[in-house]
Amino acid sequence: PDAQLYLMANLHITEQRSSKDEYYNNDRLNYINDGIKEYAVGGIKYLDVNPIFDDENNAFSLEYAYDDFHPHGIYYTMWLEWIAENS
Repeated sequence: PDAQLYLMANLHITEQRSSKDEYYNNDRLNYINDGIKEYAVGGIKYLDVNPIFDDENNAFSLEYAYDDFHPHGIYYTMWLEWIAENS
């Protein structure tokens, strides 16, 4: 009963992928993330790590991308540290 609940935003995808897919793109991910954020009420916290991984176009930066969707393994530690600092 004393658990702290967190909802996390979906990571953006690279601009090169986002611009090619009518359904799976950053505009839709932002829409989904806005919906997730609406559930963060009554002590439930919402965390959005996208600003850490995004480029200047608010897309997943190629600098961090293993593929168009996921960070290289070495960046999961950075993500974890960000969660610890922001939770």
